[in-house]
Amino acid sequence: MLILFLLTIFINVFVLLVVGFMVGNLDDYTMSILTNITSSLLVIVFIIPSFAVTVRRMHDINHSGWWLLISFVPIIGSILFLIWMLKNTKFERNKWGSPAKSR
Repeated sequence: MLILFLLTIFINVFVLLVVGFMVGNLDDYTMSILTNITSSLLVIVFIIPSFAVTVRRMHDINHSGWWLLISFVPIIGSILFLIWMLKNTKFERNKWGSPAKSR
């Protein structure tokens, strides 16, 4: 997901730069504003599905989605969150439903 996100930003910025310089009447300041606006829109588009997939993953390992917030704790929270993301899915049904991954 992160690679797709970064690739989309790169393509978007590259297209903006090419089109902007082909038109010729856009200065650097205008191009930076356009780039910031498009990058912000891409963040908004990708952040919600990213959180949804992460919360679903947390439910698969029998943790509440609120544990996603632990990733904002420097160093320890990120390490713990990475360990949870690499953990194998629990195949039993939990209070959030059946796991997405089957045996």
